[in-house]
Amino acid sequence: MKKTGSPYLYPILETEIKKRHIKKVRIAELLNIQKRTLSKKLNGEIKFSLEEGLLIWKTWFSDIPIDELYRKNEPTEARRNDIHGISISIGSAEE
Repeated sequence: MKKTGSPYLYPILETEIKKRHIKKVRIAELLNIQKRTLSKKLNGEIKFSLEEGLLIWKTWFSDIPIDELYRKNEPTEARRNDIHGISISIGSAEE
């Protein structure tokens, strides 16, 4: 999956981690995973489980709406083709 802009799939989460000076090793320990696994989850190589996402949110970020915290970093093209929540595909249906 090729990304543009931030290397992280969840740029708001990443920004808040930095703003609040939360060590990623602490997040990994909370989830009982390796720090490398956490990095893979943050950059989209591996998905967070629902339980993991909720645990991170409840522990450090419950003041932020959860859908905002986990808003994904979409490529510019995807954002440009999204009109009021309706995604528009470019190209034929056969592609």
